Amino acid sequence: MSIRNMLYPAGGRPKSAVSEFHVQIRDKLEVALRYVYQAPMVPVVSRADCRKLEGVISSEAVLDKYRVVPREELAGPGGRS
Repeated sequence: MSIRNMLYPAGGRPKSAVSEFHVQIRDKLEVALRYVYQAPMVPVVSRADCRKLEGVISSEAVLDKYRVVPREELAGPGGRS
């Protein structure tokens, strides 16, 4: 899925960012977590103008922040923390 596909339906008219899922730069990461299973990228829009795309955050980046690390990995070599 491309950004173009996320922002424009088959007819070519722009979708409203307000009615679609998006996050804003000051939102907590938990907000993006709500959308990561719906698309590989979550649009980050301007607070002043929700039609202005500031960037995107990948679902992989969001999920990586919530990745559970096995205790053995935290302990490092030798198994002691």
